[in-house]
Amino acid sequence: MRVFWCRWQNGDISFVAARNKEEAVLSLDEVGNAEASDIFPAPKFMLHLRLGDDGRLSFQGFGEVTESDVMPKAYPVLETLAEYPVPSASSVRQAVRKERKRLEGRKGAEPETLIGRDIKRKLDAPTLLVNKIVREQAKERLKNFKPKGKPQ
Repeated sequence: MRVFWCRWQNGDISFVAARNKEEAVLSLDEVGNAEASDIFPAPKFMLHLRLGDDGRLSFQGFGEVTESDVMPKAYPVLETLAEYPVPSASSVRQAVRKERKRLEGRKGAEPETLIGRDIKRKLDAPTLLVNKIVREQAKERLKNFKPKGKPQ
């Protein structure tokens, strides 16, 4: 298994362990449809969580290598601010607004069939999942299909 990170269209980021990118998209469907998001393998991954007195985990930080790998790919507009000694709060806010809109309007691939397109429109499910469901259902129905006029 590898770790993949998904930079969502709204600027959020998720990490998921999966065998490949397709499996990552399917797993990320728990959060949302990731097919129009940027998904990259994480060559090295480290995440530190702190156990609080209330028994809950809270995010403490990424490892240096993880952050230096993620930032230029996921947030290139924000990354340009790293060139400045101390960026102003307004320039950071402006960069964040740009980052949140940068992937806006991206579309994923369309399903292979009309029924698949209808399912995708209604559920906003990833095309990979929709095509898989349609194929499995078609296979199941064809297994029980008995054409008329043919000897059994």
